[in-house]
Amino acid sequence: MSYHLEQRDNGMFLLKDPILEEVPFDLARQDILFLHHLLELCYHFIPVASCVAGVFDLLQFLYSADKRLWNNATKKLFLFRILMAIGLYSSQLALENEVIGELMYAPFGTLDTAELATRYAYSIDRWLHACVREHPYVQKFNTIHFLTRE
Repeated sequence: MSYHLEQRDNGMFLLKDPILEEVPFDLARQDILFLHHLLELCYHFIPVASCVAGVFDLLQFLYSADKRLWNNATKKLFLFRILMAIGLYSSQLALENEVIGELMYAPFGTLDTAELATRYAYSIDRWLHACVREHPYVQKFNTIHFLTRE
């Protein structure tokens, strides 16, 4: 997306002339709810005007990922990686360091990753639910029901 910023008198900014340069249409066609949920989590968990290292690279990966390997387990693993990159950790539910390392650094978009996501699906699911539940505005989330999919 490209745009021009216009600062208002009240200190707020207005996006002028927004242009969608590129959109992950294949993913949107396959599962618009997942894409919406992903963007909603980024909106609510990344502070305004901050730069979170690694998140842009993960989002950019959506444009090139082999869509045949996407299932609910790999989508939730992707959400796990986004939230970990943001620096989110559940205060209610911890994962073992070796599990976190394996989930974070296995090459994404391979059959091995799909198997890994399936093997840890229950742990990932519980961790995602715990993290999202702890957000102070969780009741305003529109796509929280994505996490209830199997």
